[in-house]
Amino acid sequence: MERPLKKDYEWLILRQKTAYEILEIGQNATQSDIRRAYRKKALVVHPDKNKTANAEETFREVIVSYNVLSDLGRRAEYDKYLLDQAKLLNSEEKVNKINKSFKASKFRIDLRNKEKQYRSQVELETLKKRKIEELSEWYDDYVKKQSRDLSNLQKFPDGQHSKFTKDSIFPTLTSVKWKNRKGVEFDEVLIMKLMGVFGKVLRVSVTENNKDNNYHYARVAFKSPAAAALAATHDFSVTADYWDTLKLRKISSLLRNVELVDYDSNVIDKLNERKLSSLDYIAYSIMRKQIL
Repeated sequence: MERPLKKDYEWLILRQKTAYEILEIGQNATQSDIRRAYRKKALVVHPDKNKTANAEETFREVIVSYNVLSDLGRRAEYDKYLLDQAKLLNSEEKVNKINKSFKASKFRIDLRNKEKQYRSQVELETLKKRKIEELSEWYDDYVKKQSRDLSNLQKFPDGQHSKFTKDSIFPTLTSVKWKNRKGVEFDEVLIMKLMGVFGKVLRVSVTENNKDNNYHYARVAFKSPAAAALAATHDFSVTADYWDTLKLRKISSLLRNVELVDYDSNVIDKLNERKLSSLDYIAYSIMRKQIL
């Protein structure tokens, strides 16, 4: 291909339209069709008649398109180029479709896994609460029976008391942490409602939090050590339906974690189980994840 024609050819393949589209003919056009289309188009886009700003470039597109398509050798080369481009485009489209399909499939799998994780978490929490309630009911019944005859309470030679007495050494005071968000105020009443899903709350004390801090804190005292342990072991990263009936589910998502105050697992582990009250023992089991 001669140098000027090669430059025109390279210039043509960079156009947004193909030579066939420029001359407004089909790719199976005959040489007669190409000549007629060129003459018709040239009369319209010639700079003498076309006064638009890009008239010369438009006219050049028509001339170069005709020069390429009127030469059988150049036309064959140009057609091969268009065919290769079409194959490449089809290949890219297939890859894109596969990628989209894979992403959609992965999204569905991730969504199903998250749903399973959520359901499992809810089931575990529900089972845990039910077992705690059963143990608490058993304890209440036991205390009622024993209170009828205090002289029947079991004594131990070393002075230790039974794990079924009411004395409690397991911590019931907790520290609650939540995400500070503008427009949402965690006061004593709100915190008592949020923590009340784990058990009866005796008092709430909100720490003097800096309004610019990312996280705020409060002290919450539960009546039962089992309730405190239940709150301390709850996974707040998983949205639970505990707060749905209170219409506080959205606000509850700001909760981050609950920690037992002055809780040392090493000290509790070393204690003789006979020193633990019934509720202590339940709380101890929850903390050691033995309640299930």
